[in-house]
Amino acid sequence: MRRIAWIALLSVVMLSGCGKTGFQPEQIRQLYQENRVDATMTVTTHNGYYCAYTLEYSENADGAEITVTAPESVAGISAHLREDGWEILFDEIQLDALTPNTAGMSPADALFGILYDVRRHLPDNYSMEAVGEEPGIVAEYGETLPDGTDILKRVVLDGETLAIRQGELYQDGALILTVEIKDFSLRQKEPVASEGEL
Repeated sequence: MRRIAWIALLSVVMLSGCGKTGFQPEQIRQLYQENRVDATMTVTTHNGYYCAYTLEYSENADGAEITVTAPESVAGISAHLREDGWEILFDEIQLDALTPNTAGMSPADALFGILYDVRRHLPDNYSMEAVGEEPGIVAEYGETLPDGTDILKRVVLDGETLAIRQGELYQDGALILTVEIKDFSLRQKEPVASEGEL
């Protein structure tokens, strides 16, 4: 019953043209441009080989740090993600690694790729939907790569805080990865010092 009430309420809000008090897609981009993300998540592969990974994710000034905490066979592996590549760390051994052919489509960089799109683009489509029994927003970000591959990132956000709750990543219409956020927090980015303050 509560779910029906939320759906009815969201429908009224969407159809009433609430003006300045209604949701605007720019709110998502602005929130994530102004903040860094910390998260614990489970990323599950769906491309012929099923495996679920639990990852700790924390952004810093030059990218993000991830650490695998499960499954046990790969627990402890960490990586520093940057837009131009990765550094993979394990038992104090450091290796430089190139980003996979399709950036943002591996378990290690799935959230990093979602955040890249959320910060740089308005969603191609969005809708107000219930997430469990809470109001939510589903935003879709699509892209066609130079080789003709179609990428779709479907991002589910909390309807009140805009915190990312889930992600689904598709390649040429096939589900490749799902991201389930367990813990999520935003930290305001430190202001950049101007030339006169240096």
